[in-house]
Amino acid sequence: MDFRGAAGVIPDGTPDPTVLQVAANAGRVLVTGDVRTMRVHLESFVMRRDSPGVQLIPSSRSIGAAIEGLLIVWLTWTPEDLRNQARWLP
Repeated sequence: MDFRGAAGVIPDGTPDPTVLQVAANAGRVLVTGDVRTMRVHLESFVMRRDSPGVQLIPSSRSIGAAIEGLLIVWLTWTPEDLRNQARWLP
């Protein structure tokens, strides 16, 4: 699948392993609300290759709180803080 024209948005229903591959190929941390299955797929994915990481945002988080949390992550965490890990948004 080619998502280059998708402006960084991967269509709903795309399998988790594909989503992880697209993010890794782009060198991007995956920001997702899929807190139920993405961690399990990340564990399998990093057995085969590196991932910039996954940032988990629970659906209960408001958009404003999610944006603030992402700003905190961007200002304080290094790429190594997320590499090959799934971390909850602070």
